Amino acid sequence: MSKINLFKALLLAPVALAGMFGCKKTNNINNDQVIQTPYSLYFTDTAGTLFNSTDGKTTKVIFAADGVANRCVFTMNNNVLMAKAALYVSTNNGVNFNYSCEASKLATYPTTNIRGRYMDMNQSMAIFVQSWNHGYIASRDPSTSNYFGIAWNEQDGLNGWIPETYYDSPQVTHIGTMKVSSFTLLENGTLIALGGSTKQGLYRTGLTQRWEEMHSAVSPDTLDLPGIPSFYSLGHINNRIIAIDNYGASGASYSDDLGTTWRQYAGVPANTPLISIASPFEQICLVGTDSMGLYVINNNTNSFEQVSFGLGTNLVVRSIAFKENVFKSGKKQQYVYLATNQGIYQSTDLGHNWTKTINGNFVAVY
Repeated sequence: MSKINLFKALLLAPVALAGMFGCKKTNNINNDQVIQTPYSLYFTDTAGTLFNSTDGKTTKVIFAADGVANRCVFTMNNNVLMAKAALYVSTNNGVNFNYSCEASKLATYPTTNIRGRYMDMNQSMAIFVQSWNHGYIASRDPSTSNYFGIAWNEQDGLNGWIPETYYDSPQVTHIGTMKVSSFTLLENGTLIALGGSTKQGLYRTGLTQRWEEMHSAVSPDTLDLPGIPSFYSLGHINNRIIAIDNYGASGASYSDDLGTTWRQYAGVPANTPLISIASPFEQICLVGTDSMGLYVINNNTNSFEQVSFGLGTNLVVRSIAFKENVFKSGKKQQYVYLATNQGIYQSTDLGHNWTKTINGNFVAVY
């Protein structure tokens, strides 16, 4: 072998070995299988039990059943919060829970949907904006000290929730005593708040910005959302706002201009309450229904399409969540979860196919 060829062989050998072994294995450990950043899933059942899971299959009870169903569950940094009649917070992963917001201050909307099933808002009644380190909840009927029905907290759910008052938002001139019931955070960082029954909306783009009114092209006082009666809750995909009717008579509508104009989606099942919405990783938008299962929104046709692979019939999809594992190699595995009346369902392909992983009757998942 010539000196030149020998040099090339010696040079290429470490590169080849690195390609074979360096990316995936260290000390015989496959880095594609070593989780560097695991996820934690929380979900609740109709008996009030709060569960925790790190794989969506095995569970740990962190709050025992008390006969009172949770309305939503979420986290603020390392603390876990759950809304029942009141809002509770745990700083030790469920070993103990204490009041975060008293029942007299937490908003409720007890009514029934078009099928006579009880409803009282849903998972979107609370949100944590991590980049602002602020949590927001739908609070009690507006008053002189709580004009918009919004309260916020920057102490990870501790030390009380502060009302958002009229004086914080002098730009708002038409809104009146708005009853906020739902929040969503757009991909561009704009936080949207909606009064589900009043069809009034607010938005803010950061902590240095005050709440501003969402103005309709039709009326200065309410958004141009169809239907009476109706009760809307919020979702989004990228920077599109989506409003779904929890009551069940008016389908779903979307706005690409901060609520100025709204268009209805096609393909929505008639006389069906739409009770949950999520956009996993901003790649797909899923909508859960009462007894008609799961739908995906086709953004090319602006229509609903039913998803059925692996899902049970007559399915009530009450809540949707998404998580991901980040492995040591940098590889990611994404998961989507449904909390339903038949169990917890898991998807590993962005909602196309589903597997029931836990049996039960579940309300919220986060």
